[in-house]
Amino acid sequence: MRRERGETVVDIAGDVVSIPNVESAGEVVDRIPEGIEWRFEPDWDGLRVSARLGPGAARLVSDRRRAFDRFFPEVVRSLGSLEIDHAIVQGSLVVVGPRGLDFASVRRRLHPSQTHSVALSETEPASLILTDLTIRGATDYRSAPLSERRQMLESLADELGVTTSPTNLRRIGPGQPFVLTPQTLDRTTARAWLVDRDATGRDGVIARHADGKRWVRVRRVRTAACVVTGYRHAGSGVGSIRLGMYDGSRLVDVGRTVAFSRAPVRRAAALALARVSPGGAVSAAGDDWVDVLPALVCEVRYERLRGLRFRHAVTFVRWLPDRDPATCLIRQIRG
Repeated sequence: MRRERGETVVDIAGDVVSIPNVESAGEVVDRIPEGIEWRFEPDWDGLRVSARLGPGAARLVSDRRRAFDRFFPEVVRSLGSLEIDHAIVQGSLVVVGPRGLDFASVRRRLHPSQTHSVALSETEPASLILTDLTIRGATDYRSAPLSERRQMLESLADELGVTTSPTNLRRIGPGQPFVLTPQTLDRTTARAWLVDRDATGRDGVIARHADGKRWVRVRRVRTAACVVTGYRHAGSGVGSIRLGMYDGSRLVDVGRTVAFSRAPVRRAAALALARVSPGGAVSAAGDDWVDVLPALVCEVRYERLRGLRFRHAVTFVRWLPDRDPATCLIRQIRG
C-alpha cells in the first residue's frame, strides 16, 4: 500500500482486502433509454464504494481503490456488527442533511486528520446506500443477469433488516446506517427522480440493462450564458476559464469550465481572452487565476447545481460575442 493525498491506496489485485474492482463509470446520456429490458434507480449524490460485510471483515474501498475505512468509521462499525458470512456489496456513501443529500459533508470526510473524520462521523453521520451485490459466500454474481443480482441483494437486505428507500427519497432519515436503493421498471417514477421532484439533491438516474452488464447514467443537461471573469494557464495555452453571473449589480462567481483539451479550442480561447486581458495579451505561464475585464460571454453546459454555483466544472460550448454581459443574470440557474 502507498499514501496519496492522505488516503490509503489499496492493492486490490494483491487481495489486500479481498474486495474486487467496482464497475467502471457508465456512459452519461440525457434521456431515459427506451425498452422493457431497462430498470431504473436513483443516481445517489455520494461516493461510490465496495463494502465487505461481517465481524472482523468490514472494509470500505472507493472506485479508485482507496481504503475509506478511517474516513467513515461509523459505517465500518455498522458493517462489522452484521452477523453474516462473506458478502461484498456495492453502494454509495451519502450524508442526509435537513435539505436532502449533502455531498459537501461527504467530501469533508476525506481529510488527512483522523480526528477530523471521527468528529464529523458523530455530527454528520453517513449512510451506505446498497445498490448491487458482488459476492455472497462462494458465489460471484458480477456476471449474473440483473434480475438475479437484484433478487439476491433484496434477500440480503431482508436478512439484515435493511429497508428499501421510499420512492420519495426525502423520507430517508439522517444517520440511517443502511438503505436499499429502490429499483423500478416505471418510467414515470424514473422521470420524477431525474428532475429531482422531491428536491432531495440527486445526480440523476442510473439505467441498468437486464443483461447485468450494460448501464448508463441519465442526467439533465442544461446550458447557461456566463461572463468570463478570469482564466488559468495550462500547458501551451489557456487551461480553463472562470465564470460569473450578475445578481443585480453584483457579479457573482458561479464556477469554472473543465480544461480545454483540444489545441484549436485553446488557441481560440487565447485570442478571445487577449482582448479583455491586462496588457492585451494572455499570460504565458503561472498556476494562478488571471482576472480579466467582464466583457466576454460564453455558453456552458452543466448538469447540476450546489446552491447558486455549478456543482462540477462545466463544459464550454461556444463564445457569444454579441451577447451583452449585463444580460447574464443569476436567475438563469435560480429555480
